[in-house]
Amino acid sequence: MPEVTIRTVDETTIAQYPKGPSCFLNPKNEGYQIKLEWLKDRFAEGLTIKVLYAEEEQKVMGFIEYVPGEKAWRAG
Repeated sequence: MPEVTIRTVDETTIAQYPKGPSCFLNPKNEGYQIKLEWLKDRFAEGLTIKVLYAEEEQKVMGFIEYVPGEKAWRAG
């Protein structure tokens, strides 16, 4: 079992996870800057992203993201 940690991703650290899930950022994608700016706006609204990070492999193994209810697209 790989050693994993839970890390918080924000606008200053998101570029550290290029091997993350495709819903984050893929620097090779032409929409990279657009997605990055969109995420920065969401972080300002309270978006929180946590990743389960495998240290040895330097790989995101899973993630969760959430926002305050009043900012949610489909608040429950």
